[in-house]
Amino acid sequence: MEKENLKLIKGQKPAAAFYRISSASQDQYSLPAQLKLGQEYADKKGLQVVKKWSEIESASKEADRKHFFEMVEYVKEHEIRDIIFDKVDRAVRGFKSAVIVEELVESHGVRFHFTRENLIIDSDSPPQEKLRFYLSTILGKYYIDNLKVEINKGVTARLEDGHWCWKAPVGYLNYRDPKTKQSIVVVDPTVGPAISEIFQFYSKGNAPWTDLIKILERATGKTHDFRVVGHILKNPFYYGGMVVKGKRLEQMGKHEPLIDKETWDKCQKIRGIRAQQYQSNPRGRLEIKPFMGLIRCGCCNHTITGEAKTRANGKVYIYYRCANRKCSDKRDYISQEDIHAQLIAAFKPFERFTPVATKIFVEETWKRLDDLDTYTTEEVDKIQEKRKELKADIKRFHDLLAQGVVTKDEYEAFKRIKDEALDDFENEIKAYTAADRETYKKGLSIIELFTNIPKIMSLKQNLMVKARLAEIVLSNISLKSGKLSYTYARPFDDLLKVTTCNGWWGHPHCTRTL
Repeated sequence: MEKENLKLIKGQKPAAAFYRISSASQDQYSLPAQLKLGQEYADKKGLQVVKKWSEIESASKEADRKHFFEMVEYVKEHEIRDIIFDKVDRAVRGFKSAVIVEELVESHGVRFHFTRENLIIDSDSPPQEKLRFYLSTILGKYYIDNLKVEINKGVTARLEDGHWCWKAPVGYLNYRDPKTKQSIVVVDPTVGPAISEIFQFYSKGNAPWTDLIKILERATGKTHDFRVVGHILKNPFYYGGMVVKGKRLEQMGKHEPLIDKETWDKCQKIRGIRAQQYQSNPRGRLEIKPFMGLIRCGCCNHTITGEAKTRANGKVYIYYRCANRKCSDKRDYISQEDIHAQLIAAFKPFERFTPVATKIFVEETWKRLDDLDTYTTEEVDKIQEKRKELKADIKRFHDLLAQGVVTKDEYEAFKRIKDEALDDFENEIKAYTAADRETYKKGLSIIELFTNIPKIMSLKQNLMVKARLAEIVLSNISLKSGKLSYTYARPFDDLLKVTTCNGWWGHPHCTRTL
């Protein structure tokens, strides 16, 4: 955003103003009132509004507040220190925008003026004023949540009355009834008959999918694949049923059906017969296998796959084996419980990250950050001096070129070598700059997390979480003859080495010095 030259009246400070209404029906009432009150407030406080925003905006779509974020960027760019709002809920529609407000206050010294509530929030606001602001934020969030609940109530009521509330499926169109002003679903005169033809053709039991796709493509004029036809064939909407979030509703829809229930049932039976050809163990396929994709075979390096076995008592057990049929180790099955136990053992060394030891380690590390800052500054200064010398050499050689002492080819060759050296220096500076306190903060937070890793791994639930953790911390995980092999990924391998030395607090031979 290009910075504007703000023309200010003498004795007044620049300010921005943001006016927002939640619906078009408020336009003739709320917006003029906000504008009038905001201007009166600005005059009273000696503020000159140099930029204002006014818009109709949904209260429930905080992520889409385009003009609000535009205002935030404008304020930062032009160093404006005062922003006028009508009320807190005009500025804050949830915790995301509350964080932005707090960041502007603390990092940019911005004051927020809420005219109707006679409230000013800045870095020096007393606790009771900030409490009022945060309470208003919570109430605003409650309003949004409550609004969603009320919207869902309206949707539920329409569904119970048999009306579809979302985009119509293929073969239907959304249409607003001119009499009732309500949205209804009507048959698409072009595509609807093609949908009926697809069901009739498929119900005969020998229809190729390619022919079904061609029927749909002729009607829509677009290219489709088998997945679109699959969604059509399993959707009960076409005989009058409705499914919401995977749940079949008891009530029938008021839209016109394209097929009868008998035809739909025939199609589902055929779909089931065809599915059995590709799914020998339907029950097993529904079981989650969290360690699939995590481990490779120690013999042939193929992935380890999972299988679900159902015992006579009806209980399902998960086993893992090599996916390569030609592998000599493929028949060696290992249970999920066995892999889980071995992963717990892999994280056992992290128990050395005791809360006391971790706290002391973090404190000592922070003490050394001052030395790091000094060292980084000194090294960057040295590199900057070398850069100056190189640039001076290039300038001298350019002067020699102008005097005719060296040729252009000689100058270009000399400059190319020096430019490469300058690039190397730039990369060094970036490397030093990257090693700042923020990097160490993240690293130390990871170290503190290790305190809880053994507890996480010992829990019986959350196997998916444990698999993800193992994927991050462990490397080269393989399985051979029922035994897991692995190494620790960086930087976890180095951290574990630190805990075995005499300088680690909590070690049997521990001392207080690193």
